[in-house]
Amino acid sequence: MNKKMSFIPSFFKALALVVCLMWNFLSHAVPLNTPVFSVSFSPTTIGPGSVSTMTYTIDNSAQATGVSGLTFTNTLPAGMTIASPAVALNTCLNGSYVSTPGSNVTSFSDYRLGAGASCSFQVDVTSTTAGSHTNTTDALSTSAGSAGTSSAILTVDDNRPGFSMAFSPATITPGAVSSLTYTIDNSANSSNAFALRFTNSLPTGLTFSEQPNISNSCSATVVAEPRSSSLSSLLPLVTAGSTCTVSVDVTAPSAGIYQTKSIDLSQNGRNPSGQASAELTVGSSFMFMTFPNASAPGTNVDLTYTINNLDRVNAAENISFTNDLNATLSGLTATALPSDGFCGVGSSLTIPSPILDINGRSTGLSPITVTGANLSAEASCTFKISVLIPTSAAAGNYTNTTSVINLTLGSATTKAASTNTLIIKKAPQVSMSFLNNAVNSGENLTLRYVVTNTDPTNSVTNLGFTMPIDSIVSGMVTNTLPTANTCGVGSTFSEIDDGSTRYFKFADGTIPAGGNCTFDLVLTLPADNSSANYLLTTSTIVGTVNGETVYGNQAQETLVVMSAAKLSLAIVEEQIAPGGQVTLEFTLDYSESAIADVSNLAFTVDLNTVLSGLTAVSTPSGDVCGAGSTISGSSILTFSSGSLSSASQCTFSVTLLVPNNATPSTITLTSSAVTGSTGGQAVNSAAASDTLVISALHLTKSFSPDVVLAGDIISLTYTLTNSSADATLISFTDPMSSVINSFQAITLPTDPCGVGSSITVTTSRGITSLTFAGGNLKSGESCTFIVDLQVPAGAADGVYNSVTSNVNGTVNGSNTISVAATATLEVQSLTALLTSTAGNPTAISPILVNINFSRDVVNFTVNDLVVNNGTLANFSGSGNSYQVDLTPSSNGEVTVDLPANSVDDLVDNSLANSSSNQLSLVYNNNAFISALVPAANIQVQGSSFNISGTSPTEGMVIYLYSDNNNDGVADNNTALASTSVNGGSWTLDAPVTLGNANNFLVGNQTTRAIEVIDIPTITEITNFAPVISGSPGNVAVEDSVYTFTPTVTDTNSSDTQTFSINIKPSWATFSTTTGALTGTPTNADVGTTSGIVISVADSANTSDSLAAFNLTVSNTNDAPVITGTPATTVAEDIAYSFTPIVSDVDAGDTQSFSINIKPSWATFSTITGSLTGTPTNDDIGTTSGIVISV
Repeated sequence: MNKKMSFIPSFFKALALVVCLMWNFLSHAVPLNTPVFSVSFSPTTIGPGSVSTMTYTIDNSAQATGVSGLTFTNTLPAGMTIASPAVALNTCLNGSYVSTPGSNVTSFSDYRLGAGASCSFQVDVTSTTAGSHTNTTDALSTSAGSAGTSSAILTVDDNRPGFSMAFSPATITPGAVSSLTYTIDNSANSSNAFALRFTNSLPTGLTFSEQPNISNSCSATVVAEPRSSSLSSLLPLVTAGSTCTVSVDVTAPSAGIYQTKSIDLSQNGRNPSGQASAELTVGSSFMFMTFPNASAPGTNVDLTYTINNLDRVNAAENISFTNDLNATLSGLTATALPSDGFCGVGSSLTIPSPILDINGRSTGLSPITVTGANLSAEASCTFKISVLIPTSAAAGNYTNTTSVINLTLGSATTKAASTNTLIIKKAPQVSMSFLNNAVNSGENLTLRYVVTNTDPTNSVTNLGFTMPIDSIVSGMVTNTLPTANTCGVGSTFSEIDDGSTRYFKFADGTIPAGGNCTFDLVLTLPADNSSANYLLTTSTIVGTVNGETVYGNQAQETLVVMSAAKLSLAIVEEQIAPGGQVTLEFTLDYSESAIADVSNLAFTVDLNTVLSGLTAVSTPSGDVCGAGSTISGSSILTFSSGSLSSASQCTFSVTLLVPNNATPSTITLTSSAVTGSTGGQAVNSAAASDTLVISALHLTKSFSPDVVLAGDIISLTYTLTNSSADATLISFTDPMSSVINSFQAITLPTDPCGVGSSITVTTSRGITSLTFAGGNLKSGESCTFIVDLQVPAGAADGVYNSVTSNVNGTVNGSNTISVAATATLEVQSLTALLTSTAGNPTAISPILVNINFSRDVVNFTVNDLVVNNGTLANFSGSGNSYQVDLTPSSNGEVTVDLPANSVDDLVDNSLANSSSNQLSLVYNNNAFISALVPAANIQVQGSSFNISGTSPTEGMVIYLYSDNNNDGVADNNTALASTSVNGGSWTLDAPVTLGNANNFLVGNQTTRAIEVIDIPTITEITNFAPVISGSPGNVAVEDSVYTFTPTVTDTNSSDTQTFSINIKPSWATFSTTTGALTGTPTNADVGTTSGIVISVADSANTSDSLAAFNLTVSNTNDAPVITGTPATTVAEDIAYSFTPIVSDVDAGDTQSFSINIKPSWATFSTITGSLTGTPTNDDIGTTSGIVISV
């Protein structure tokens, strides 16, 4: 009793402990329906400063439901940062991440993941701190609960060299060159690093330049072919405590951001030190120029100009600039220009002409001038000029700079000058030319190479290049190689094959300073080559000068191949009995690459030589292949006067009669070579041929039925026909197991085709065949026999082709061969497939369900279908195709099942569908949507923005509305755009008003009840230059008010404009607020103020200006001013004199004086206004009202 009493408390204590432990486990364990979260590094160990790829993996493959809201952050351990570039790669859906190079925090938020799926997020990290770094993430939160944290260790081992790379410069223009430098840093290692290897594949669009200029301080073997994108390097040794580099030049023809990452630096594949990565920005400007990466004196090179109008609204018009080549390099001259219109209608380029001094002597060349170029908004153009480098040019880098670029972009403006560099090296040059350029098919051609050492001081060794042969002209072969030692002692010439292409290879050439060598390669064209132009190009010639590898040019030459039209013969009937007729079909096909039409086409076919008595009994009338062409003849067919234009063909046929006494055999009809004329030159093409079997024996075979089920018993029917003399010893074989393994004969006939004939089952080399032998048929007889076969029960569905051997027999004592017989057999199992065009999930009701069978069926009714959470109606169909409407009962999963063995096969009622089939959909008529992008108020550039989101309701229509006042209510019921949910996602293209805040709503109208979601504000921030316009008057009238106020428009309505003026008239005032120019000029201001420019600038300091104008103040005639005080008394016999004073602001005016009521005793000067005289006693008295005027 005491034992029992003592046991019970112990039991409950244990039970309590278990409950506590279970509660502790449940409170800390990851929920069972969450995805698995992990983080890892690759490689797990790096050298200091190298890069390792950190991968976060979220694995939901074990879960039957999807998850959303996938979010975590990860603060990296001390000393570890996100690499630059980060090279982020993400396969997760519909969220956002932040991984800023140089920072130590990564964030990942609001992603989703489907049932049974996995995704990953990668970012590169780096560290220079030696030791083990344990990286532990924060917990991954999901809609299904927390998935916990994850940890991984990255070890930085300073016993391994660090590995990094960088571009210099890191930003270039298209076509320019940047040097990519790989650094192997063994400075922290006390031991030597041996046998280091790495490779690097550049991203698409970035290649090693034509002149890779490979250099290294590592004694490395570096392979980086010009214009390739793959580099490999082997470093035999990097000593302890040292650092070395490998550099190579790269280029890209297009703007973009190019990120590259190497493969791990390793010691012969072991002890990886990590990767290296770098980023190159290729930026586009209004105009950029490119020369080849390196050029040689005395050669012509292309100077390429590219003009980009990056303005999204305005056309760039009247673009003009100059380029002084002589200022770049004395004697640098343009030798070839593009035709007018190279950059829009009206564009032209003029070649330099001599500049003469006052004595008529040349002082140099005027610059190249481009005028009248025009580009529509967001358009570009590229054009080239050929430039000759003087033979005396010294090696070096020469800067080439254009003038400032003038243009109209809404208004007159300018763009900065463009600059590039001409790099001249004394590198070897190769040229090639055909001694007989235009050649016929099948002829030999001689290709002459000239290799020149442009260095006048140093010899060049190790010269070499390659040129593909058969990849340029298929079937072209080497006829005669140049003689060894032709280009220096030890020089070799060979043909090599890399497994896919044959090459001509020149190697180990040596040329003294300033010298050259010449050698010839003889090639043979294939006889059946079509007319075309083929561009042959060598690899870049390479050599060694003073121990340095130098790269020259590539040689190119166009091969013109001329040929007649290509002839093909086809005998329509494969087999014919003696005395029968066959159709011989001719086709002449002329190449689409031909440079001219072909005429005088001709060929012959000698029928009698092939088979005595073989004759043509029917030939077509004239014009069979071009006007005037004919084919005629009986035993020899002659075609003549044919003609074709390029990319055309003709087909015509002749009926041939096989003689009755023809011996059974296989004959080959062969034409002569085809001749013709192209451009006045004789051309030819290869002969053509086809074969014909002459035999009276003919075999056919067929399966019945020919569409069967696995396990069926079928009939194979053979029919032998003899239309000539008696035939004996007829035989053939028909392999069965090579058609379907275990194909078995059930019954075999006796004497199937004549007494003593047999058909048996034989096995040879693992193949089971039906072997027919001993057949005999009288002339004109036939026989038919049937073999029953069983299709193997395990035969896979498919179409099987069954072919016999040729038929052998003896006719008139000679063996005859007839063509094989063929038949097809299709094996079909009875399978069913339930499908619907409705999405999953879907809000559609009813849902149309399609039920399709592989074969026709019987006894199929709607009752054979099993439905869950729904009802079926409107069942219809026949044969192998049926349909039914499924109406879901409630939201949730809806299934329709067709159980196995429910439906019978029409042909064999004992067989039914062997497996079940189910259609499963999720029905949800609770329409709802979510908007994911933008997630918050956003600033964008451009006239449109993609708003996107998700919805679980497939097929739901989402509408976009404007909400200009941002009150959450659509401005009207007119949708701006609409789309349907597809794959759980939707995207709408929202029209964005430039320079403004834009507000939108999205709504669902599927259920006629608008479900509205407010979209965060989308602010378009492209700064557009203000546009100033107006026509200022060019004349101001003296003493009159002049005023002009320009008109300004600015797409950015919130911008503030400020006006300025250059060369303001002294008499005027100018408003910086309105741009108004006002004032009243006086006589002193008469004259012209030239070059007045009124400009406007916005808040971002982008500006626009009116065209410069002149303003002339015109003169107004001002009245002269007369002053003076005349004496009013004079004594008798005393002289009187008064002269007024006159001033006139109108300089140059001539004044005329007058007087009213002149005293009789006085005289008056109309020139000076003087009133003079001496009165006498008779004049005593007063003269009143005297007025002197001017």
